Parts: sequence; structure tokens; C-alpha cells
Amino acid sequence: MKILVIGAGAIGTTYAKELAAADHEITMFVRRHSLAALTAQGIPVRCVDHRSGERVVTESVFHAEFVDTIPEKRVFDLIIVATPRTENAGVLSILASCPSAGPVLFLQNNWAGIAEIGRYLPAARYLLGFPSVVGGGRREGVVDVVLSPRGTTMIGEPDGASTERLKRYREVFRAAGLRPATTNRIIPWLMTQYVQNASGIGLFLKYGSPREVVRDAERLDELISLTREGLKVCAARGAHPVTMSPINRIYLPRIALIPRLKRIYSNDDEIAMLELHVESGRDELIAGYREILSEGERLGVSMPEWSARTEFVDRAVSEAAGLTL
Repeated sequence: MKILVIGAGAIGTTYAKELAAADHEITMFVRRHSLAALTAQGIPVRCVDHRSGERVVTESVFHAEFVDTIPEKRVFDLIIVATPRTENAGVLSILASCPSAGPVLFLQNNWAGIAEIGRYLPAARYLLGFPSVVGGGRREGVVDVVLSPRGTTMIGEPDGASTERLKRYREVFRAAGLRPATTNRIIPWLMTQYVQNASGIGLFLKYGSPREVVRDAERLDELISLTREGLKVCAARGAHPVTMSPINRIYLPRIALIPRLKRIYSNDDEIAMLELHVESGRDELIAGYREILSEGERLGVSMPEWSARTEFVDRAVSEAAGLTL
């Protein structure tokens, strides 16, 4: 297959690398200022792979065809969008005029359902998904990733249908070791994932880092409260989080859930994956936090836990802008 990957961060690079290893022809769309260096040097990748049940560490340099404009008359069998959702306006305007024999697969956070994408692309042209099999970020020029033994590449049709193209691309990801799963409720599933990702940012900013939260029982209890409160917004929008895996585990009794979370984060790779994710995606997580809180207020959902952490989010934004509150 001819596959175009938009985005050269942890997600885009990992999917490009794994699909290339499965004999697909990869083109990566990158920022203009990065093109020359990437073409000459490739992308350094450090990967900790737990998919087999063993811890396998590799260091490599990934080379592909790098471009900063979509090649004219090039038709792709699949286009993967692996950029932050906050960059969608620019990406969607490019995709609207990009020829493709296959669909565009959005592997990213999604709170707007089809509303945002639908302004540029008809539903027949895209699939929705999320790359929870991969976590990490870019640090000092190196893409540093962890491949999870539990995560998946979740994909689904915008209307929830079970289609031949969904089965086809599920097989593509299976053959590449990217652990695909499908759902007929991809939009509400993505909604709950968005809450899960954004819930902790105020807490991480308050205590200094994810590590300071996930290894402390009382702070994990705060995180559980924040996540459950955020999921009330999903419920108010018509989703049913209690019926969706894996997010419904958040409703386990705290006496069972907190030790479970502490066991997961006793693994240094799990913490490293979370810290890289927060470090690389902080702006998107902050945008998500504000977006979900605003939607909760609009829908009349009481969100005292989220409101109480807003000061830490606002302070981080002000400090990044060089302001003082």
C-alpha cells in the first residue's frame, strides 16, 4: 500500500515505522523547516516494546520519503493523520484537496465528533481512531516511545457501520503488529478517551509532574474523582461511559482501583510514557481541559473538581506566555 502519514511526532513516526516494516510504501508529510534535516538524517527512534510480553529496547533511525507538500497526482491507499487536534484547521484544508484512493484515518483526540471534519470531508472519505498502543514524545531530537502490552489501535466508521474497508484496514494494522480493535461507537468512545487524557493535566501541574501523582494513593484518588466528573459531561452529551471499555474500569470501587493503578505505574516505562505524553502534548491537554469544562458548564454539569484545578492550568498558560498572575 501507498500510505501518507501526516505528523512526525511519536505517533506518526511509530505508525510509519511499523507499517514500513510490514512492506508498505511510506511518505511522511512534515513541516517545511524540518524537511532538509529529516531527508538527510532521518528520525532517531528509541523504542521500548512490551507487545510480546517481554521488554525489548531498540534504537534506530527511520528513513522514509519526507515531503512538505502533497505530491501532485500521487494517489494514496491510506492517509494517517497523527497531529494534535489543535492543528486540525490547517491539516483539514490540505486534505480537502488531496486525492486518495483510500480513506483518511484520524488517529487523534476528538471532542467534536464529525462536526469539525465534516466541514472539509464527506464521511465516505474518512475513518476515526485512536493510537493507545503507542505513547511517548520527542525529546532532544529523538522520538522516544513505549509500545503498550494493553493498548490498541481503535478504529471505527463515523456512522458506526461495519464495513469492508474497516475490515481491510484492521487487517493492515494487525499485520503490522499495531493491535487493531474496532467499535461501532467510535465517536462516544473517543469522547471518553478525550476526558481520560485531559482529566489529569490540572493535577499534574499542581503537583509538578505525573510521577508525583500516580505513585501517591491520595493523589490517585483525586485523579479518579476528576475523571469520573469529566465523564459526566460525556453522559450529558449522550454517551454511556459505564458501558465502554476500558474507561468503565474507572468506576471500580476505589479500594480496588487505586492499588490497581499503583501496580500499573510501578513500572518505570509506564510512567515514562505518561510523562513524555504530557510533556509533548501539554498544549493540547490544556485545550482539552478547558473545552470539556466549558462544555460541562454549558450543559449544566456540576464540575467542582475541574473548577478547583483551573488556577493551575491558567497559571501554566500565563507562565508560558511570559505573564504573571
